[in-house]
Amino acid sequence: MTLLELPEEILYIISAYISARDRVALLSASRTCSQSFEPIHYRQDAHSTNPSALIWASGNGKIQSLKKAITASDNVHLLRGVDGRRPLSLVAKAGHELALELLLAIEGSDPNERDYHGQTPLSLSSLMGHTGVVKLLLSVSGINPDPIDNYGRSALSLAAEAGQVSVVELLLGIEGVDVDSRDDDLQSPFWFAIGEAHKEVVNLLIGTGMVDVGMTDSEGNTPLTWAAWKGNLDMVELLLTTKGANPSSRNNKGQTALTVASIKGNEAIVKLLIATEGIDPDSKDDSGSTPLLFAASEGHEAVVKVLLQTGRVDNNHVNDNGNTAVGEALWNRHLNIVELLNDWNDGRS
Repeated sequence: MTLLELPEEILYIISAYISARDRVALLSASRTCSQSFEPIHYRQDAHSTNPSALIWASGNGKIQSLKKAITASDNVHLLRGVDGRRPLSLVAKAGHELALELLLAIEGSDPNERDYHGQTPLSLSSLMGHTGVVKLLLSVSGINPDPIDNYGRSALSLAAEAGQVSVVELLLGIEGVDVDSRDDDLQSPFWFAIGEAHKEVVNLLIGTGMVDVGMTDSEGNTPLTWAAWKGNLDMVELLLTTKGANPSSRNNKGQTALTVASIKGNEAIVKLLIATEGIDPDSKDDSGSTPLLFAASEGHEAVVKVLLQTGRVDNNHVNDNGNTAVGEALWNRHLNIVELLNDWNDGRS
């Protein structure tokens, strides 16, 4: 009698004493081996301390393997993979529509299940830009179209930050989705889209008429301040022509968009802001420091020149630490800027 002629019960016992790798090798040995050992392999995997077949098939969208793993499993909706994601969440994140339909049809499926980050299948598919999966989930009875994760982020917020235009457009048309929701840092979908320079998403959000363009996050930063910090010139230009944006707004440190652009050395943005009506190029933050002092301290020579050329900054101003722009540049060994500032003073004396 050959191995494959043994009763299934005996094969099951034999299989229990070999590793999962060896079982897979047996499955690959021949069609006959596969037919004999495959059901046993899936059953033993499903009842092991660390079942992997269902999780693997879900994450990779392998329909036939998924069906076999489902048949062998008693707890399809309880298994968790990476980050505590169950099969439904795994297929949603990976964008496998057929696998999603298969899992949703099983009794006990929960389209609003959450992983360890509090993210649902809709959150994950929105983040990844799987429009087909998002549509499918939104059609499910009882789905929450505006799930909030452990960090206060909505599905729309995740999609906006990732620049998933079609998903954002889809979610904006769904009743119950808060266009201007705030996360734990008081940052909105609009704030994230601005920060990542996703112009199409930004325009979609502005087009709803429901976003606060001048909102501030927990640190007092507006989308304009954030764009200036990130160096997103296109976003700064767009915001300066959008109603509701205040170019003189100050964050919790008393810093304006011009201040943070000077700190980062974003010359083009500094020029644009200086040319904007109402902007004070010599504004002082809570430490008494001006854009010029920051630019000198950080070694941004081009920005220092731009600020000096306005004729509207005091290059001898002393901040709360007792330093001038020259002092800041000297302390940080930016000798080229020390020379520039001294030459400027000599030229004006």
